[in-house]
Amino acid sequence: MVKRKLSLIFLVILPLLFFYSCKSTLLETKNNDADVVVNEHLVKGKELLKDKDCQGAIKELERAVESDFQNPNAVYWLGAAHYRCDTDYQIMRDYWHTSIELRPDDPAWVSRVRTAIGYTYEIQGDGEKALEEYKIAEGLYPDNSTAKKRIKILNKVKDTNKSREKGKRRIEKLIFSGL
Repeated sequence: MVKRKLSLIFLVILPLLFFYSCKSTLLETKNNDADVVVNEHLVKGKELLKDKDCQGAIKELERAVESDFQNPNAVYWLGAAHYRCDTDYQIMRDYWHTSIELRPDDPAWVSRVRTAIGYTYEIQGDGEKALEEYKIAEGLYPDNSTAKKRIKILNKVKDTNKSREKGKRRIEKLIFSGL
């Protein structure tokens, strides 16, 4: 009876365990190979971007994303390429939001990407949205010195604009008080 149980274990259960462990190793190898391919495309794409070969950079970074669409770095850099090459802020922000979704549990990463998104709003002249992004970034990762600096700068600009508006109203009041 004991021999039957042991033979059952050796014939059924151990092969299953062996198969499972091999399957796990194969998956790890496949993921490592995919990482190597993605990194090759990322490095080449960033070099092309640095050399201002926009079309080449976008194609190479698209290959990185195609190799592993779950890789937040690949998605981030593809967005950065669209920012640098087309100044298409919406496409870039879409890629950057996707990169956040792919790595939501890393506050430093999310904070960095939110800061970059805030900067694009600032470039476009939307200080309110920029400030909102910077505050989210700082809240997620208080060591984000760039977000802190941008918040301070935008708050000064906001205060300056309020002062200008007040001054403008006072001047208009003086100018038009005799009418």
